[in-house]
Amino acid sequence: MTQSHLSKTSLNQCWSEPSDLWVVLNPEQNLWIEQIDPSLNLLLRRTYVRAESKAKVESDVPVLVAAPPGHPAPRVLLLENQDERGWLSSVLKIASGLKVNSVTVFPPKAWSAPSASRSGEKAGTEIRWVE
Repeated sequence: MTQSHLSKTSLNQCWSEPSDLWVVLNPEQNLWIEQIDPSLNLLLRRTYVRAESKAKVESDVPVLVAAPPGHPAPRVLLLENQDERGWLSSVLKIASGLKVNSVTVFPPKAWSAPSASRSGEKAGTEIRWVE
């Protein structure tokens, strides 16, 4: 098994360091969704509300959105009902399925970045944790 590379970044750096996928964890409680970008914020909120109303039974289904042109990631993934310890395996599984090499994660503000030992999952994915 290879290690996933985990690094910390800021919201400003996300715009200058493109990645293959942005991930917003628990969008209902995530303040990053308001700070990302007005056009992307509107798109994410509309998509999330539509997906939530369609999938009342399956609330854990991830929502994948194509980002508007000019954004540093072509896709944004909304993952609901993640906990601070289990989100990494979910993200890596989806990233592997989408064949992406770099992921920028927007966690709820109260969460702390996982240690390097917790990032030892399969795949050599670069994960950037926004603080």
